[in-house]
Formats: sequence, C-alpha cells, structure tokens
Amino acid sequence: MVQSFKTELTVRFPDGSTCILQEDDALDLEDALDRRLPSSEFKEEGFYKGQRLCGPMSCFEGARWLNCTKGTKALLSRPHKHVRVTVDDVKVVYLFVQGVCKAYQDTSNGNNQNDELIKYVIEGEALDRVKMINIFERCALQIGDRNYYTLKATDNIVTLDQWKRHCASKYSPPVHNPECPQAPENEGVRQQPAAVVASHGDTRDGENNRDLQACQDGTDSDLRGR
Repeated sequence: MVQSFKTELTVRFPDGSTCILQEDDALDLEDALDRRLPSSEFKEEGFYKGQRLCGPMSCFEGARWLNCTKGTKALLSRPHKHVRVTVDDVKVVYLFVQGVCKAYQDTSNGNNQNDELIKYVIEGEALDRVKMINIFERCALQIGDRNYYTLKATDNIVTLDQWKRHCASKYSPPVHNPECPQAPENEGVRQQPAAVVASHGDTRDGENNRDLQACQDGTDSDLRGR
C-alpha cells in the first residue's frame, strides 16, 4: 500500500530557462488555471505534466538549473517577484509503501517468516519494478480526479457545440401536435369501438379512441357536436 511519495519537477520559464525543482520547494507554487478554493474537497496538491504554475522566485533558490538565461538570473535577485512556469516533466524520486500481505515465501533456505514484507522506502532502480495493480481504483474515484487519454488516429474529434447538437438531436423526443394524439404503430389494426372499450370499465380509453378517430378523419369532435 502506497502511503506517500516524493517527486521532482522539471519546469520551464517563458524565456526558455529550465530547472529541476524538488516537490517541497514547489509547494508554494499555485496552479495558475485552478479556480477552486484551497478548502475545497476537490482541491488537488499534486503536479502533472503541462501544468502551469505561478509563484515567487524564492521557490527556485534551491533549484538545479539546466539552462538559465540572463533574464532569469536577474530575477533570482528578486525573491518576491512572481513568475509563471510550465511543468515539463514529473519524476517520482521516493516511494513510501507499507506491506499488507505476502502471497508466497520460500522458507526452505532458512528465511525468517517475520522478515519485513517490503522496504518502506523505494528509490532508484527499484522504482522501475513497481507495478500498480489498481484493484480498488473504481472505489476511490471521485469528482475532480484527473485522467489522461492519448488521442488515436481513428478518433473522431468534434467541438463541444457539435457534440451538444448531436446529443440534442439524438435524445430529444419528437414533436407532435398536442391537439391530435399520436397514431398507433400498427395502423392496419382497427381500433375497438368506444362502446366495447367502455364495457370493460375503461371509459377514458374510449374517449381517447374517439378523439383519435376524429383526428384521423380530419374532423374535430367539438365541431361535430355543434
């Protein structure tokens, strides 16, 4: 079971400067496009590739610079200056886990069954061997979770307005004349007379049949009564 993890970010400045920033140093940076309140239950603190962050230059004092322009060097002397950066990459550095169960252990060579199930801290090359099972992923999903999808060449890309019009034409009920009931599907089947239907104790259906017959004949029952 994963308890927590530590990441490092590769961020890019508008002038092309890039640096590697530890997650602890990036906590004071805010999502420039997120308008949710900090107290919202859907507020996420994690970072993702392509995210736009904004915050003071003091967050980059301990950064490891890969490329630093003269303009960015000048900003380092102004720690309270707010800047915007884009996240180019997010890399997991440490993974803190807790062993819950073990499927099998070979004790023939004298291994102790009370040995630690798994190391608490996973780092380095051992991270490449970690596999996420996600058995209970559907139980943990909630509104606001981010998911990623890679577009395929066969995907049909439409705008939001086109999708709304398609849904409206597909799911909207057909419009009928409110003064004339809809004709039955089996037009060849003769409707029962009103008197016969009424004899079964359902006079309301008899009235509906009379109105339907009047509409099919092109006349109005009210005008006929006059």
